[in-house]
Amino acid sequence: MANFPPDPSVLTNESDVEQKFAWPLLTISAPAGLGIPFSLIRTKPNLRDFEIEKRQNKKRYFPDYVVVIRGLPVAVWEAKPPSDDLADAILECRLYANELNALYPAGINPCRFCVVSNGLRTELRASDSDELITSFQLADAHPASPAFAQFLAKAGYDALSQCVADHLRKASSVRFYRPVRMVGGSSLQDEQVPYNEFGKLLSSEFQHLFNPSSYEDRFKIVENAYVKTQRRERYVDEIDRIIRLASPPKIQEAQWIEDTGSPTVIVAKLADLESLRNKILLLVGAVGSGKSTFVDYLQRIALPAEVREHIAWVRIDLNDAPVSKDEIYSWCRRHLAQGIRNSSPDQDTDTLIGLRKLYRKEIEAFDKWALELFSKDSDEYKSRLADELTKLRQDQDGTLQALERHLCTGRGRLLIVVLDNCDKRDRDEQLLMFEVARWLQQQVRCLVMLPLRHITFENHRNEPPLDTALKDLIYRIEPPPFQKVLQNRLSLVLREAKASSKALQYVMDGKLVQFKADQLDRFLGVMMGSLFDHRRHGKNIIVGLAGWNIRRAFEMFLEFCRSGYISEQDIFASQATGQQMHLPQGVVTRMLLRGHHRYYDGNRSWVKNVFQCEPEDPNPDHFTRYRILRWLQEGARSAGPSGYRGYHRVSDLIGSLSALGTDETAVRRECAYLLHHGCVLAEHLKRELLSDEDLITLTPAGHVHLELTDDFHYLAACAEDSWISDEAMAHRVHQRISEQPRWRSQRWPVILQSAADFARYLEAWRLASPAVTAHYLPESPAELLAPDLIRIEEQSQKALQDYRASRQS
Repeated sequence: MANFPPDPSVLTNESDVEQKFAWPLLTISAPAGLGIPFSLIRTKPNLRDFEIEKRQNKKRYFPDYVVVIRGLPVAVWEAKPPSDDLADAILECRLYANELNALYPAGINPCRFCVVSNGLRTELRASDSDELITSFQLADAHPASPAFAQFLAKAGYDALSQCVADHLRKASSVRFYRPVRMVGGSSLQDEQVPYNEFGKLLSSEFQHLFNPSSYEDRFKIVENAYVKTQRRERYVDEIDRIIRLASPPKIQEAQWIEDTGSPTVIVAKLADLESLRNKILLLVGAVGSGKSTFVDYLQRIALPAEVREHIAWVRIDLNDAPVSKDEIYSWCRRHLAQGIRNSSPDQDTDTLIGLRKLYRKEIEAFDKWALELFSKDSDEYKSRLADELTKLRQDQDGTLQALERHLCTGRGRLLIVVLDNCDKRDRDEQLLMFEVARWLQQQVRCLVMLPLRHITFENHRNEPPLDTALKDLIYRIEPPPFQKVLQNRLSLVLREAKASSKALQYVMDGKLVQFKADQLDRFLGVMMGSLFDHRRHGKNIIVGLAGWNIRRAFEMFLEFCRSGYISEQDIFASQATGQQMHLPQGVVTRMLLRGHHRYYDGNRSWVKNVFQCEPEDPNPDHFTRYRILRWLQEGARSAGPSGYRGYHRVSDLIGSLSALGTDETAVRRECAYLLHHGCVLAEHLKRELLSDEDLITLTPAGHVHLELTDDFHYLAACAEDSWISDEAMAHRVHQRISEQPRWRSQRWPVILQSAADFARYLEAWRLASPAVTAHYLPESPAELLAPDLIRIEEQSQKALQDYRASRQS
């Protein structure tokens, strides 16, 4: 900061000392300042006042600043006018610190230091002693001064952080136990429930219909199982509304495709192909929302035949494209050149005749002077022509233009280049791909279709390079309801199964079981009914966790079908009786939580453990992940610093949660964890945090995790996966999950007992935490501390009593 330290002449009153000296000193990075993040400094409007005694006169007082690290107030700052003596300030600071420490349990005195300054002189003392630790004069406020360096070493961010860490270790030297780690070695802990053979058959034989990897498979889907999206379609389920609300409500300049099954707005635009040369068409939507499938549908079905015959399609898959500016353009040249050649398989451009046709204009220009010197049949002419053709072939840009001219415009066709899977990239890479699209439109006569994520477009539409996009060529697409997509895709699976001459079979008890396609139909009916009936519990989890991403929802559905928690015997019995069996909600939840593992592990499950803590932290906290999600949920409808709804700075999150006793280091780590696993989303769309200035928002998956905190199955699963400080409780949970045979550990009363124990433990942990109450705040926003654990425990206990009563009767 260029104006620090300030000139003594600008420090005329207390406000000047606060704003021009104390605040810069607190926040400027070392070695010029203390380097304390803004989010960890509490100012007067956000501080609680105390009644302190000063020379026999009591008064209400609060300081100018309190530094809060890992949820604990560690230093009190007081500024005075330059004309004031510091004796009164020292007394006020120490009295305030002592009053603050008195509110914490015995032996926990977090407020360790008092700093007073009148701008001209700054002093540091311990809160419980009048002995001066260190001081410096205004003239010494620079890194070269030994006095200033000593002050930074004692009161800087690193020193205060270490002080708090040591304090917390002494106050909370607790041993933690993880029930799942108590069942034996890693082989037992990682015990897997074998996939059911029926589900394995479904995913192996028909994988190409759920996750097509070739354009042939993709075209088969759009021809036989395409699901149109109607923008005005009513969404009745809460999870669908959550997903809709998580999307920008209105993207300016983007035209809605009201009905993707009859996309008249784009079809009409493509009818005038000549007007689209050297243009870029943007398809805006969420990742996995069907933008590439929609282009497949346009290419094969939606466009009239008379339009299709005048288009040469080139699809460039960007999944494996380099993202370096030095490499991407040459990579695109190669793939575009090959794509144009593939669009006209009847034309061979590698023979001499083909090369003459390809470079017709260039050879005509060559002939104008060459034929004046050499006859066409002479060896000299042929030698010069060979050199000319070699030079032309080495010119990649010229070859691209020649290919388009010969195989596209020359045959009365418009070249359309589709940059597939651009939307899977992060924000910066997507913006780079838009620059590549602009380069393509200038390089060859073509229309470039570029899919972009709606978040990237909405947040950067008025900034380079997106501000150059033509407004009448920007279209928005919404994903179709997953249930409809799944139903159509399964209908296609059944049609292929019935049409195939290959026998369907699986292994049960070592014996080969063959069955007909109608039995596959019944199995799929069981899976669909289990997800989409009975309060749609399973559907809410799958659709919520997948968010807008239909591809991910298919992955989860196939994992659900393969789960070993439904056995071949159950499937066979259902087939033999012809009954349409639906799985109980508990079984559905178990399958989604555990996948093919016996024990729940939040790190490898689709559903994460929001109550996990890190025992190695100085201040382990079971509620860090929950609070992050809950804070973002509270801010989902409010605009953040960028003006976009729901996107807030990580630094603001840290500042708010530190007031609740949450360790800022843990907040950053758990934000990164939730970001990596899709519960929060960063505005830059990367899978890791870059800085505290990053903007993040809650995703539908984050909403699902918050909803699950009321679910007994989820709480019981978290109980076996979490690090727990209550040894007796950890042993109880361990004994329950270790019961044999396996199904006994998943009985309803066992689930209820573990859920009640875990809720009771979490509430006790919350109350016992040394930083659970932010005593320095005027009011503590308790609603963000934790779920209503007392209510959850009471409900689980009542459900357990009802179960036992029903068994006795």
